[in-house]
Amino acid sequence: MWYLKVSQSEYVIAAIREYDKLGRIKFLEKYDFSKSKEYFLVYKGQRYDCKPLVYGAYMLQFSEKLKTRHSQGVQKTIRPHLESLGFTVIKTGDSLTDIIDDLKERVEDSENRQSNERLERLKSAPRKPCVLTVKQEIYVRNADVIAEQLVRAKGKCQSCKKAAPFNRASNGTPYLEVHHVIPLSQGGDDTLENTIALCPNCHRQEHFG
Repeated sequence: MWYLKVSQSEYVIAAIREYDKLGRIKFLEKYDFSKSKEYFLVYKGQRYDCKPLVYGAYMLQFSEKLKTRHSQGVQKTIRPHLESLGFTVIKTGDSLTDIIDDLKERVEDSENRQSNERLERLKSAPRKPCVLTVKQEIYVRNADVIAEQLVRAKGKCQSCKKAAPFNRASNGTPYLEVHHVIPLSQGGDDTLENTIALCPNCHRQEHFG
């Protein structure tokens, strides 16, 4: 388990500096890696190919090439080790959805660990979250669909039939959220027939229940 020998964060940071200096292509060529498809270390708003970066850190620390760089999967091995050193590793593409899905996976993984392990990792975890700029497709929704569905709801959730939990500070109207039954991302229509006005709890249940 060669990656565990990278025992100090300073060597990972040194590899990051080398990556920045050489550029992604030349850095990967130097250490004979292809581009990472899923796992990236995030540092000061930039993404870095995870496994190649750790190998670069290993080389900087020990100055020796390895005959094999097997790791039994980044998720199970390298990612936890980097997190123990105080770094953030994400499984992501370039969209906000990818970031949200990755957080769900990381929360589930953390829940399956022992409390003492989580607390130990928190000792070296950064106090401030890393910042990453992502690309995001935004659907420009029909305002008339939203307004009409809210009027039809008459201040009551169309699922649980309870009154809206509070009124909007902006105009005093009951707070409900208009939900697409078939998501727009799955080809759903932005129409009255494909929407329903829900209270926040029922809306979260539709997405996560």
